[in-house]
Amino acid sequence: MSPRSLALSVAALVATSPLACKNKKETPEIPVVDDEAQTAPPPVAVAAPDEAPASDGPRIHVRASARELDDVFAWVKVVSAAWADAPFDVPAQVQAMLLQLGYGPTMWTSLDWQGVMAVDVLFPLSDDAAPGDLRAYGTLATANARAVLDAVPESRRPQPLGNGMWEMAEEAMRVLFREQPRALEFALVAGDLDQAPGLVVGAGSGRRIQVVADQIPEGWLRASEFLDIPGESPRGRQIDAVSGELSELRFEVEAGTQRDLTLELAARGPFAR
Repeated sequence: MSPRSLALSVAALVATSPLACKNKKETPEIPVVDDEAQTAPPPVAVAAPDEAPASDGPRIHVRASARELDDVFAWVKVVSAAWADAPFDVPAQVQAMLLQLGYGPTMWTSLDWQGVMAVDVLFPLSDDAAPGDLRAYGTLATANARAVLDAVPESRRPQPLGNGMWEMAEEAMRVLFREQPRALEFALVAGDLDQAPGLVVGAGSGRRIQVVADQIPEGWLRASEFLDIPGESPRGRQIDAVSGELSELRFEVEAGTQRDLTLELAARGPFAR
């Protein structure tokens, strides 16, 4: 797989593992306060005085969301049973994997798989990217946000900052979490936490699974590499000239036990050429 396709794939799929996000800046010292007080004020984003500035390097913006995944998982089980001796049970398989990785059994059951899972990422594309070039924030629908955090292996478990705020820091990695009544919000930069609720609004309509990439640097995407066409051939040069000016890529999936399977791949670009 080419570096360009690998970068786009990693950015689009980052939503599937928010507890494993990494940020290459140094972990700041943040005072820990008592989280047991019953009269604590509403959750607010904490300050990040040492926030690393972004460079002028190329970045791509990716927003991914999914909702009502419980029904999608049920559909996968039904369809796989028709084609295999044993149906593929997504919840059972993922829970077994999480247990092997040291996560507690409440990790899966404390997430609300009928709700919205969403992430927004600015993904750096250059090898010499600055620490502040990677930006990510998102939200996970939960039945119990605290139980999700408690299910993380003890060596990596987020620590309380107070007022529903938590921090997971390990070497160069720092992720902030904020508890909400029915969600667990996360971000690499404290100020981005306040943008997380907006992701739920955007994912509430349309197809159940949506991935959109925009702010694509001009000339970065060369479709000839995906199509296995020589880039120096006349056809390859024509394809790359168009794909190099794409402004947006969109992939959507609709699936469910009571829905027809729909896959849609769309792009915005100078296709009139």
